[in-house]
Amino acid sequence: MRQRLSWDSIHAAVVQARILEEKALKCLTIAQRMLPGADETMMEDQATDLMFLPDRCVLTTLQRQSDLAKKLLPEETKV
Repeated sequence: MRQRLSWDSIHAAVVQARILEEKALKCLTIAQRMLPGADETMMEDQATDLMFLPDRCVLTTLQRQSDLAKKLLPEETKV
C-alpha cells in the first residue's frame, strides 16, 4: 500500500526545491562572471561545481564580484 504524503512534507519539499533553484541561479551568475564568453555547457559545468560550496560562500562570492564591478565602473556611470 502506498503511503500518502502529508501536506507538511509536500510543503517542505517545495520550499527545499525553491532554495536549491535560487542557489543554482546564483551559481550560474557566478559562473557567467568567471567565464565570460564560455559556451553553455562550460557555464553549466562550472555552476554545478559551485553548487557544492556552502551557501555562505556563494553569497560572499556574489558580493565580492558585485563590489569589484562597482569599483571598476567609471565614476560618471555610478549611481
